[in-house]
Amino acid sequence: MKLTFAFCTYNRADRLESLVAAMRAQDCPVPYEILAVNNNSQDNTLAILEDLASQPSAPLHFVTERNQGIVSACNRAIEESLDSDILVFIDDSPVNTGC
Repeated sequence: MKLTFAFCTYNRADRLESLVAAMRAQDCPVPYEILAVNNNSQDNTLAILEDLASQPSAPLHFVTERNQGIVSACNRAIEESLDSDILVFIDDSPVNTGC
């Protein structure tokens, strides 16, 4: 079984480290991955995501969706997760997530 937690983000680089840390801290009985869809951010979102993707724990995969807007970003997350059995969308603010 493959579980993907996906979030779409735009110019919220300052929130990404705490969000991903909270996601990785969860005790989940199913192996999972984290998918970040950068919605063409103009801040240092890509640099932060690159750094987070290189860290151990739950794998982080990220893509950039250049078409602006939440619909395009969510559709890209769906496209990127077609091989997952379960796709869960979360917000890009630092909150506790679980499965």
